[in-house]
Amino acid sequence: MRQKKEKEQGQEKSKKHHLSIGNTVNAVTLKVYLEQFVKADQTLTEMEESVAEMQKLINNIIENFDKNEIIIIAIIHSRDVVADAEDPFLPSVEKPHAHFIIKFKNYKKRIHISTLLNMLDIHFRNPEDATLFKKGCESLGGSYRENAIYLLHNSAQAIKDGKAEYKPEEFIANLSKTEIESLINGKLNLDKSPKPTLEFLTALDQTAYNLGLNSKPMDRVSAWQNFYDNLPFSIRSSAKIKYIEESYQRGIRHQPQKTKNGN
Repeated sequence: MRQKKEKEQGQEKSKKHHLSIGNTVNAVTLKVYLEQFVKADQTLTEMEESVAEMQKLINNIIENFDKNEIIIIAIIHSRDVVADAEDPFLPSVEKPHAHFIIKFKNYKKRIHISTLLNMLDIHFRNPEDATLFKKGCESLGGSYRENAIYLLHNSAQAIKDGKAEYKPEEFIANLSKTEIESLINGKLNLDKSPKPTLEFLTALDQTAYNLGLNSKPMDRVSAWQNFYDNLPFSIRSSAKIKYIEESYQRGIRHQPQKTKNGN
């Protein structure tokens, strides 16, 4: 379970991980149909009408968020004739969908997925949207820039996946056009975080220990992975991650015997 030191992979798609409704995150990616928007006109069936409705809803959502606190980039896909393997979402040429990349600027900030979805006026209905949620709510799995570039489908990986190309002008964001251009060109780093303080590292170590202490056997791998995915890059890519993971494992070892045995 030890993570290898991460490297920027340019425009290649990184491995993501499904998030549960109870997870707390600093950053998240969402993929939704029109029906996941609470305020959507659910009577629309034509492609152009659905795309226009999503554009309107996304613009209304994003204008409520200050880019100095949270960064949101969204894009609507409607031209892809293929879908990812095992993806419950249809090819977007058949049914359009929207992508969101969301990240709090303060790397210490965490929010429950359920709270964030409510803030965005997005809902995954139970039980009909359970399958979509597994693909529709994931960790970034890489840098903010990597995720944004992949959604344009002009990277080597996207071309290999048979995706249709999109333009930066199609992004809907609370960033300016200049900021989006700088992000794509690598001049704007949204993943940069200040050097962690001893106080922050101590709190992080304790959080990892508590996470291990309260973890269930069947969830231990996913619990650590979700925790890891939401750490600042400066932590994930440093030797500090080894000691933080050791605290997580120590928490597991310190669980009461009856919990470990499942009795």
